[in-house]
Amino acid sequence: MTTTQPEAEMLWGHPKGLYVLFFTELWERFSFYGMRALLIFYLTRHFLYSGEQSGLLYGSYLALVFLSPMIGGYLADRWLGQRKAVLFGGLVIASGHITLGLEDSLGASAQAVFWIGLSLIVVGTGFLKANISALVGKLYAAHDPRRDSAYTLFYMGINLGGAIGPVICGLLGETLGVGLWLWRSSDRHDRGRRRLRAREAPSSGRRRSARSGRAGATHPWHQARMADLWPHAATDPA
Repeated sequence: MTTTQPEAEMLWGHPKGLYVLFFTELWERFSFYGMRALLIFYLTRHFLYSGEQSGLLYGSYLALVFLSPMIGGYLADRWLGQRKAVLFGGLVIASGHITLGLEDSLGASAQAVFWIGLSLIVVGTGFLKANISALVGKLYAAHDPRRDSAYTLFYMGINLGGAIGPVICGLLGETLGVGLWLWRSSDRHDRGRRRLRAREAPSSGRRRSARSGRAGATHPWHQARMADLWPHAATDPA
């Protein structure tokens, strides 16, 4: 049977637990939407995926995030209980972001660690998102008139976190480049561009040499044009 908290634990006319759930969901949405806003850039600029590949991975990640609450809700109803499921989900989401933060320092295994981190966020979201809204209702009796205003306040936290997450994460990523796992410094971006040019330069050079051989590759105009098209070809490491 659902019972309300005693009056001693009320704050501004609502149980204190409502404000705990409000900020829990606010920061969960902040982390989710803030990371999501930068995910495509990270896949294309850091791991050098094409736009099509990045879009596919991005869409797959979002699909799993929104499907996982069905499993999390079922497990909470049958075994864990909603309170333990929310606590477990929050810890798993936090461990996922910590794992993503460690990815940059692991060298050859960085991409595997990156996928592990995203997987943890998917699993944690499945447990937390499916059950935290139900906990709001459990703070009140079945016909308590305050339930409507409680859910209004709770969803304001969701909207606030979803609104400020992309703005703050995007600004920090573009300006400071610190405090976020999903943004790398400009020297990492330059190295990625050099690796991409090194990958494409041999085949491009062979195709251009073949065309230039038929059209007079030794002409000074061709040499000047090559310098304009590939200004870093002579200085970038192979």
